[in-house]
Amino acid sequence: MRTKILKITIVLFIIFNINYTYSQENASEGTRFLIAFPQNERSNSNDFTNNVKLAIYISSSTGATVSLKNHFNNRVVTKTIKKDEVLTLDNFELGTQSAIEDISDGIISNKVIEIISDNFISVFVINSKRNTSDGYLAYPITEWGHNYIHNSFYHHYKNATFFTPSESRSSGFTLLAQEDNTQINIFLKGRGNTSGSTATGNFRIGDTISINLNKNQSYTVKTRSTQDNTFDLTGSLITSNEPIGVLSFHERTFIPQQSPENGRDYLIEMMQPLSNWRNKFVSIDFNRKYGDFYRVLPIKDNTKLIITNYQKDGTLSYRDTVVIGTGGNFYEYNNTRINDYNRRGELEGIKNITIWEADSPILVSQYAYSQDWDKTSNNDNNDNYDPFMLNLINEEQFTKNINFLVPDYNDFKSNNLNIVIKVDTTKNIGEQLESVEFDGVPLYIKHPEIKSNQIGNTEYYWLQLIEVNKGVHRINSNIKLAAFLYGFGETDSYGMQTALGNLPLIDSLVHESKSFNCDSFDINYRIKSTFGADGSQGFYSKEYKFSDFKVITVDGISYDYQFSVDSLVVNFKGSLTNVPFESKYIITATSQTGKIFYDTVYYRFNETIPINSTTITKVKPGEDIYFKVSLSEKNDTLSFLNDYTLSFKFYREWFELLDFEVSNESVLDYLEKEIINDTIYFKLNFSLSRENITNGNSVNILLKSMLNKDSLFIPEFILFSQFGNNCYSGIKRDTLNVDICVHGLRTIEILWNDDLELSGRELFANKNTNISIFNYQGKAVISNYNMSKGQQIDLNGLLKSKGLYFIKNNNSIKSPPLKYFHF
Repeated sequence: MRTKILKITIVLFIIFNINYTYSQENASEGTRFLIAFPQNERSNSNDFTNNVKLAIYISSSTGATVSLKNHFNNRVVTKTIKKDEVLTLDNFELGTQSAIEDISDGIISNKVIEIISDNFISVFVINSKRNTSDGYLAYPITEWGHNYIHNSFYHHYKNATFFTPSESRSSGFTLLAQEDNTQINIFLKGRGNTSGSTATGNFRIGDTISINLNKNQSYTVKTRSTQDNTFDLTGSLITSNEPIGVLSFHERTFIPQQSPENGRDYLIEMMQPLSNWRNKFVSIDFNRKYGDFYRVLPIKDNTKLIITNYQKDGTLSYRDTVVIGTGGNFYEYNNTRINDYNRRGELEGIKNITIWEADSPILVSQYAYSQDWDKTSNNDNNDNYDPFMLNLINEEQFTKNINFLVPDYNDFKSNNLNIVIKVDTTKNIGEQLESVEFDGVPLYIKHPEIKSNQIGNTEYYWLQLIEVNKGVHRINSNIKLAAFLYGFGETDSYGMQTALGNLPLIDSLVHESKSFNCDSFDINYRIKSTFGADGSQGFYSKEYKFSDFKVITVDGISYDYQFSVDSLVVNFKGSLTNVPFESKYIITATSQTGKIFYDTVYYRFNETIPINSTTITKVKPGEDIYFKVSLSEKNDTLSFLNDYTLSFKFYREWFELLDFEVSNESVLDYLEKEIINDTIYFKLNFSLSRENITNGNSVNILLKSMLNKDSLFIPEFILFSQFGNNCYSGIKRDTLNVDICVHGLRTIEILWNDDLELSGRELFANKNTNISIFNYQGKAVISNYNMSKGQQIDLNGLLKSKGLYFIKNNNSIKSPPLKYFHF
């Protein structure tokens, strides 16, 4: 086996104050969920107990052990899921129908199922009975919020006839609590103020309901009315002191309600908090002849909504602008009455492709019509349609990786998928679209239309997959997309989101300095989040509790910290024990939402020395670097100082000084070298009298030929400093610091067995080998990756995130890991 010298290029950088956050691959993945099954159909209906399937589907891209607990009967089921498999519970393992389905209203209930996993999972829920079904993508508790707006559909009422009694079916919402003493206020808003109320308590639009829930409890609000298509609590505002979950549903309804006797169905969706609402959405119709029904709800009044509709060949159909408001002033189309059937297709919903864009955050919901909407004659026998609802995903929550399941119910004859893709128009669009894979196969191979399905001249493309096979599927892509799953059967249907991508975090760790002097500090840490999407919608900033706070690194600091009584504040106090040299600490804080934050803080004292040139670049061997030391009075801070000591700081140990002169006198032999935290300090005990460096006087400094020890690459130097008050305590002697920072690349030489060669971003195998790649924390991101002799891989394409990685040759135990920086 040969050995050779490889050049490994490393990018060096210095971090001062940075907040880090970590979250899972998708926001809809988590380790703790609370779900419920609000009532599907009235209990006095024959369909209430026929062909009941209250199903929970759980998938994991890594494998997981999952525990499910029904808090109504305390029954617990524990299961293990293999990677990319699905756990299905639809056989009442958690209890009978009456122990799972929650038909309560206006009372506190514990028919809540808690799901806890040791790894990230996705949870899908379907509530299905004979001729009435719908489902939803469950959100983990980490994605819950404090402010919601409810959206469902009108209360459904049918007058009594000579042969049949009257029928009344409610719309409503179920609230889920994850913490004790969760205080919730419900501000009832909507349409039809005089025509209905809540089913319990007789609360009307304009009233407020206040409740208090404990951990793993729920509360449901339902409508009551004796009119059809009139009373709706959509637009009601829900606020809470602790994060909650909200399920909006309808027991069973026609769409439109003033329809014939065919086509009632269940509706349900889990709602996102207002902090996740955004301004832009894209919809694809459900492949029906006469389109779909839509609703748009805004966060604030006088929201301008632009609706741009395109034909499926990309041509523009129309553009409308409407102004909508909160409460019952939402937008909907088309809720026109039909008689026996939609005669000659005179009525249409919104067809084809639509872009919804507003000047403030909105929610866009898409509904399937009842079956008679597509009938144009009594001879039309296609009954494979019924209503369902799903909430669209805003473009900021598109994602690159999706795991989802097509349910194996025979009730659904066609299971379909709508995909919206957002490309980067500054890059090769064809290559981006070719990167979209379905179950490991590029979609464009079977569906070449994906490359021509551009929506107008926008950055959006679309694809519709009809009759997707039952079972588990995965979508992977180099670009972000959204996918919506829906299915139709004989007088039955369902629809749901498949995954939510991670939004840029609104929650942030706030660092508030109470005081700081020369050698001590006093800091308050808080975790804050502003509700109402961009924070301008009138919702106040909310503070989250700390569930954990740790100091993980400390150098040159003694410290102590205390939690406030309510855990909303961590007071962090400390003293600097290494003045004037660098001190730092790194803390990690965990929010009650489960989100993790890091704060890295350095304390440096180097802000009083000006130099001739603030930036010196491309230093060559033998080149001389000159600058001057002079001080300017700032208030009276310098009046205490008479003598000074020079200190020079070099980041990382790969320089050597050939000469160092002060006022033409070589002092190289007098330099004292000290290494602290990978930083070299050269301290010079050389007295600079105050009169020599003030009042316009200066001392010349020469650094002669700072040379890279490896002699392979000449780095770029930045000497920086600035006028200003430093933190002096009034002692008779102090230190002046000059920082020398390196920005650029360093080349080092190491011996490496030639099983692998690294050139830039390309990794080449000289023989069959097996590798694993670890991140800087030592966690394997790629395990046991086989490379055949002669194979070359692009590491930037293989690795998802930028950062420092270590490549281990598993075939050679003695070989050290190969460092690779992905930037």
